[in-house]
Amino acid sequence: MENNKLKIIALTNATTFQRLNDSLSAADIVLVGLTKTSDVINLVRQEKCDFFLVDSLFDEADYACASLGELDVAPVGLLIHEDETNWKQLGFWDVDGFLPQEAGTVELTARIKAILRRSRKTPLVLTRRRPKE
Repeated sequence: MENNKLKIIALTNATTFQRLNDSLSAADIVLVGLTKTSDVINLVRQEKCDFFLVDSLFDEADYACASLGELDVAPVGLLIHEDETNWKQLGFWDVDGFLPQEAGTVELTARIKAILRRSRKTPLVLTRRRPKE
């Protein structure tokens, strides 16, 4: 694997993984599909990862987002399904961004890169100026 390729670990089912892999491989993105949060955590301890993608329909998606957020090694994106999205519930999940399952290669890649850009920025710290004496 080349060093300049983006590595994404996806927690999703086989069908969604295959669709994502077909789409993202064209964008020079390496996608690793797993079906258990514990497998992701174990893999991250061994290998570098640039981004986590969690399917909102995944059985333990909320737990996965919280666990991956606590690891703080890469941003977490949540793959949402238009017909099955409960925004009141998802608003409380620890994610860095949302990606529509229906998105094509260009949109999906752009959204992932935007989340990566936002996550790398350091927060602006405002300080008070001392009055001159």
